[in-house]
Amino acid sequence: MAKVGGECGNPLLEMANHSMHQSTHQKIEALLLDHGERDEPIAFAGRENILSSIQRVVGRLAVKPRRGQTFVIEGAPGAGKTSLISELANRLRGDTPCIVRRNVPDENGVEALWNELAATLTAMPLDEIRAIQHKRRFGEGGLNAIVKAQVGYEEGKTMAPMSLSSCDQIRGLTEAPFKTAVVVCIDEIQNIQSMSGASGFVQDLHTQDVAPVLLICSGLSNSTERLDDIGISRSTQQHLASLGSLMSSETYDAALRALNVIAGTGVHVKAQTLEVLAQRLVSASDHWPRHLTCYLQGVCNALLEQDTPSFERLDQDAVIKKGDDLRRAYYQERLRASRLSASILARAYRDIERGEMDPHSCAARIFDWIQEERSEQGAFLRELFPSRVSVLDRMLRSGVIATCEDVCEIPVPSMAAFVYERAREESVRNA
Repeated sequence: MAKVGGECGNPLLEMANHSMHQSTHQKIEALLLDHGERDEPIAFAGRENILSSIQRVVGRLAVKPRRGQTFVIEGAPGAGKTSLISELANRLRGDTPCIVRRNVPDENGVEALWNELAATLTAMPLDEIRAIQHKRRFGEGGLNAIVKAQVGYEEGKTMAPMSLSSCDQIRGLTEAPFKTAVVVCIDEIQNIQSMSGASGFVQDLHTQDVAPVLLICSGLSNSTERLDDIGISRSTQQHLASLGSLMSSETYDAALRALNVIAGTGVHVKAQTLEVLAQRLVSASDHWPRHLTCYLQGVCNALLEQDTPSFERLDQDAVIKKGDDLRRAYYQERLRASRLSASILARAYRDIERGEMDPHSCAARIFDWIQEERSEQGAFLRELFPSRVSVLDRMLRSGVIATCEDVCEIPVPSMAAFVYERAREESVRNA
C-alpha cells in the first residue's frame, strides 16, 4: 500500500514539523531582538554584593529613612550598568516599587517624576494630589480674589497647581504614613546639568530623611565627579560601585543560564554540550558582560542558519568567529564614537600601560597630540576638541577609556589589541 502523501511522506506531518521549526526560529529571533546592547541580558549573573547592599538599605528605609544613602554605579559602556538596574527592578517587583529613568529627565520629565513619586509613596491618585495642590495655591474657594485681579487673568480659565519639588512637599500631602518604600533609578547620570530640575531632584532625594526613598544613580566612570559638580557630597563614596569584569564563575553561570534559555525555545541539546559551550564562551569573552552578549548573539545567529536548530550539530568554532566579528564591530563603534584616530588612541593606550596616569593627564596628552597633527584630520579634530575637558568627556562617553580611583584604565585588554591593529593599518595606509 502506498504511503499517504506518496514518496514525500505525510504532508500533514511535514506541515506540523515545519510549523514547529518555524516557531523555534521565531523564538530565537525574538531573543535577539529583546536582548540587545541596551536591553536586559538573556540571563543575569554576578554583582550579588552590590544587589545585596542595595536590598539591605531598602529593607531599612521603611523603618527609618536616612539621608545620604544614594548609590552610585559607575562603569564603562558594556560593563552591565543598565542590566544591573533591570535586575534590581525585577527582584524588587511585588515588594518595593522601582521607578526607572533610562536617561536624565528634562524639566517636564522631572515634574512627571515628582508626581509619580508622590503617587507611589502616598497611594493617592494623581488627580487627588493635583486637587490638594490647587487648594493650597488658591484657597478653599479656588482662585481667590487676588489671583483674579492679576493682569492677564481670564474668567473661566484654570491655573496649574504648583509643581512638587521636594519630599517635604510630598510629606505635606497627607498625614497618613507613607504606603511603601520606593527606589528611584536614574541612568546616564553623567549627563546631569547643574541648576537643572534634575539636579534639584537628585539633591533633594540625597539629603532628605522624611520619605522612604532610595536614589540610585548609574553612569560612566565620571559620574561621581558630575555629582560632585551639582553639590552631591563625597558621602556617596560609601555606596559607590565601580563595575568591571565579572569573575570567571559568574561569567560561566551567566553563559550556562543563557544557553538554557536559548535551548528552551525548542533547540535540541544534551546538557553536557551546553556545559562545554558555556566554558568556551567564558574563555572568549574575557569575562566582560558586553562581550558575552556578542557570543550569545553568535550562538543564536548560528542556530538560525540551521533548518532544524540543534546544539548537537552546532559548529562551535563558527560560533566563536561570529562572536569575534560582533565584538570587533563593538570595538569599532567605540573607536568611531571617540572620533579619535586609532594611531592617537594607541599612543594613549601605551602610556596608560606603562604606569598609572590620571584621566586629566591622559586627556592633556591627547589634546597636545591633536594640536601637533598637521593633516586634514588634525584640523577636523582641533575643531571637534577645543579643550582638554572635551577630550576627556568624549573618551569616557565613548568607552575607549575608563577610570577607577582617579586612574585611567583600558576597559578590557583585548580592546587595546584591536586599537593597536587598527593603528598599524592606518600607518600602512599613510605610508
